This record gives sequence, structure tokens and C-alpha cells, in this order.
Amino acid sequence: MSKKSFVVNRMDLLSRKTYPVEQLIRLVLVSSDLKLDKDHTLTGRGIYLLKDEATIDKVFSKGMLKRYSKTCDFDNLYKEVKEQCSAKN
Repeated sequence: MSKKSFVVNRMDLLSRKTYPVEQLIRLVLVSSDLKLDKDHTLTGRGIYLLKDEATIDKVFSKGMLKRYSKTCDFDNLYKEVKEQCSAKN
């Protein structure tokens, strides 16, 4: 009898659906600033976004991340997240 592999799922901020971690981009709140966690290894509270350009555009255009950080440079963060999304797809 074979063992079933365990898949870690997390919830997407926009759609509120769960996806495997490999399909998501993680943002971490580090000292009141949001950082892109490319390797999913930073400690801190994580926010997960689906690796989809439409999802990323909608999250940043609606300003959904402003509740998590008031001092973050969202323009640079948006560029980093878009690069990460296009690099993995």
C-alpha cells in the first residue's frame, strides 16, 4: 500500500479559495513592511496571492494590501510580484 503525499494548501487573498503553495506567491509582514518571500522561508505573517497576472493587478488596483502595511512602497512591491509571477509561469 502506497503512502499518500501531503499537499500544503493556503488561501488566496482575492478569491478566498485554497490552492497548493506552489501556485501561490507569499508576501510577509516584516516590521510593519510587506516583503516578497520568494522561497517561502521568511518568518512572519504571510499573505498569499495566486500566481496570475489578473489576480495581482486586481489586488494592487483595489488597494487590498493597504490594511496590512501603511508604510510599504506598493509600486516597488507590485513590480517585484509581477516579475515573480512572470518568471514562474
